[in-house]
Amino acid sequence: MFAQWNSKRKQLEDEILAHIALETEENLQAGMSPEEARLAAHRKFGNAPLAMDRSREIWGALWLEYLWHDLRYAFRTLKKSPGYTATVVLTLALGLGTVATMLAVVDSVLLRPVALPHPHQLVILYGQSGHYKSGSRNELSYHQIQALQRHAHLFTAIAGYATTVKPVGTSSGTRWALLTPVTPGFFRMLGIHAALGRLPGKNPSAPVAVISHLFWQQRLHSSPHAIGSILHIDGQSRTIIGILPRGLSVPYGTGGPFVYTPISLHARHAGLFSSDAALVMARMKPGVTMPQALAEARSILSHRKSKNGVDGSHLAAQSYAAYLTGSLRRPLFALLGGVLILLLIACANAANLQIARAMERIAEMQIRSALGAGFRRLLQQLLAESIVVSLLGAALGCALALAATAFIRSSYGNAFARFRGVALHPMVFAAIAALALATGIMASLAPAFSIRRRTRAAAVTQRITPRTRISGLLVVLQIALTCVLLATTGLFLRTFRALQQVPLGFNPHHVTTLVLLPIDSHESPTLIRQTDTRL
Repeated sequence: MFAQWNSKRKQLEDEILAHIALETEENLQAGMSPEEARLAAHRKFGNAPLAMDRSREIWGALWLEYLWHDLRYAFRTLKKSPGYTATVVLTLALGLGTVATMLAVVDSVLLRPVALPHPHQLVILYGQSGHYKSGSRNELSYHQIQALQRHAHLFTAIAGYATTVKPVGTSSGTRWALLTPVTPGFFRMLGIHAALGRLPGKNPSAPVAVISHLFWQQRLHSSPHAIGSILHIDGQSRTIIGILPRGLSVPYGTGGPFVYTPISLHARHAGLFSSDAALVMARMKPGVTMPQALAEARSILSHRKSKNGVDGSHLAAQSYAAYLTGSLRRPLFALLGGVLILLLIACANAANLQIARAMERIAEMQIRSALGAGFRRLLQQLLAESIVVSLLGAALGCALALAATAFIRSSYGNAFARFRGVALHPMVFAAIAALALATGIMASLAPAFSIRRRTRAAAVTQRITPRTRISGLLVVLQIALTCVLLATTGLFLRTFRALQQVPLGFNPHHVTTLVLLPIDSHESPTLIRQTDTRL
């Protein structure tokens, strides 16, 4: 495109020069001297560069050429002021980088759908009794789960699950793992398939197990012979028949080595379901709302009460996405609000620096205006320089955010739901670019209008004061936002320190906790007590 413009520009320039040359030749024939003939031809034609620009405006998209020249000029001027450039870029990188990190966390954890087929159809069913504290979830009995499976018409599938910590023995030794007993149809309800091997059927007769991808990597060292190998759990041998896809960890959405053990509801003994109860996960039919499904489930369980007193009147439902992140929603949005205040402070600081720099260039702008540059051209030049600085800050901020998200994944991926999937998605990059552009535009508007007022003066003066009303307002905004951020941070630290100093009733220093997990929970209580005594 630029090559085509240069070619057309060269043709236009040659035509203008040829016209002036013809006029000069006519003046020579009229008896003028060569110098007089040339000057007369130029006077008759007028301002040749202005005529070229007006002629090229008819072609359209001339502003793109101007923008290209302004960007090149902006890079040259910024290169001559490394201190100013580094200060503004680092200031914006700090604000935009923290916001990009928190936007990535909020987007990945709270906004993006769960990586399961039709996740909006998945709900958690649990009991809420009056004598349980708010927010607790009571399990449903096997008989209640079976009743829901038989009589519910608004669900396509219903399954139960529980989670415990058990020592799991492999060929490389015995270590604890998160054990999740599941009822038949659990994986079919989720709509997932095994990455290797297969998943259990409706009524598994043999003792089998399904392992997470992380368990296969860490405990079995990604062995290609993992399918068919044996796990030892509670004195029972279970055969591995399937490995879940990478990153899939249901129902809690956290990392860690998971082992899933299918348990038949028709078995006489619950086995690893020692309480004969489980939480319930179900998939609603398309078009069914959660209140409709909950009303049907309550009706089915209205006359069926579990051992903990939960019946249909105590039944509650929650979407699976909200179940995963319910306790994280408020803290994450609070942190996002805090970093947005930090971004406003950084943007106000960067805008002040850009305003001060623009005020120092008023003499230059007045000269450009006297030579024929209009306000739009001056504004475009200021915009180009501000946007370049802002985009450089955004690029560095995104690089910092990439490092921060990698740290979050490695540090908190196994502790909080969905944190293993924290990443900078394209929408986050787009949001940061939009914020950077908005910062650059706002920072260039104030000095541009000040320059417009000053360039109306007839004389050019070197005594330019960099102070403007908008600059003072930005300083006030910075101080106000900083006070809010510092006060909020101080309150958080004060509360945290107060919680640390709450008396526990004993001296916690040099005290540790030892958790004993017998390899076989069916060992005699006498043997377990003797082991405790020896330890």
